[in-house]
Amino acid sequence: MKRSDMIARIGAISVGLTAPQLTKGEMLAAPYTIKKQKIETEILIFGGATAGVVAAIQAGRAGAKTTLIESGSQLGGTTSTGGVSFPGIFHARGKQIIGGIGWELVQP
Repeated sequence: MKRSDMIARIGAISVGLTAPQLTKGEMLAAPYTIKKQKIETEILIFGGATAGVVAAIQAGRAGAKTTLIESGSQLGGTTSTGGVSFPGIFHARGKQIIGGIGWELVQP
């Protein structure tokens, strides 16, 4: 097996694109096709980092038909992908000073 074939198989498996054809050594016909479809939305948010996710949650809670578009593999921006897991300071002098969706996201 060629190195490039192995890398392609591992990549396909890691993102869940496995198919019976891959076990036979064949490539998927069009692994990167773009499906175009028309959508109607009231609020369009580009970027699923923390601010984009919170904006989408709030818009949805307010009753707006909301669409969130993220180009990466997961939501969360540097909080999830970059491993910056310190959510912020929600308390000062023994009293909670920040709440809202940010607080809800860090709750177990």
